[in-house]
Amino acid sequence: MLDALTYWVTEFDIDGYRCDYAGGVPRTFWETARTELDQIKPLFWLAEDDSQFTLLENAFEANYAFAMMNTINGVGLGSHDAEDIRAMLDLNEGRYPSGRFPLYYATNHDVNAWEGSIPDLLGDGEFALATLVFTIPGMPLIYSGQEVGLDRELRFFDKDEIDWTGWETNATFRFYQKLAALKKQNPALWHGLSATLDFLGNDDPDVLVYVRTSGASRVIVILNLSDTSRFLEVSLGGAEGTYRDYFTDETITIGETMSIRLEAWDYRVYILS
Repeated sequence: MLDALTYWVTEFDIDGYRCDYAGGVPRTFWETARTELDQIKPLFWLAEDDSQFTLLENAFEANYAFAMMNTINGVGLGSHDAEDIRAMLDLNEGRYPSGRFPLYYATNHDVNAWEGSIPDLLGDGEFALATLVFTIPGMPLIYSGQEVGLDRELRFFDKDEIDWTGWETNATFRFYQKLAALKKQNPALWHGLSATLDFLGNDDPDVLVYVRTSGASRVIVILNLSDTSRFLEVSLGGAEGTYRDYFTDETITIGETMSIRLEAWDYRVYILS
């Protein structure tokens, strides 16, 4: 196995491994593999596992966040709310060793094939929940076809091609392209020791409000994770300033409190100017 892992690095200069069912292999093997391959070049190691966090200590950089995916889908289906998302983020904050992080997503190959497509699971909440995935600490994943509005289950064991026709002007593609740029351009949204996440006060259990900060970079995210409109007062003490609405490009001034009306599944991202 070590010879095989080494082969792909030395012969093809790959950048990392995504290891299926990582928890079913002895941790000592992964740690030995990591030590030996590090002598060739630094690699990125992703574990398909979220039960054995000791795998992250000396072997893997990141793991699949299965529990968060179930919570996100629960929000889309109406069985969970924003408070459940917050609780999962609080839980994960204490479970990851320094420098390690989760892979966050709403769907993957297993979920799409056996549980349903994005429209089935998230409905009208797709964009709000995708904004969540791209703005919390960790790495976002987009499943094949999600970025062009794939609305069906792909056959798991057969060749089942995605129709990419018109992707250049596809509205869903443009949305995910904009989310990727948001993540890349704002250090506050990167995963690192200097980036923080702080929840801001509001009295609605279906609305999630948080601020991400890293040095001079600051991003405020407000998400209505419900299918009804809401009007609320948000306490923003400590986050006052002039911001740009990322999706409308409008400039707004934010004080200690903010009155805001959110439509069903509304999402707002404000970047400190």
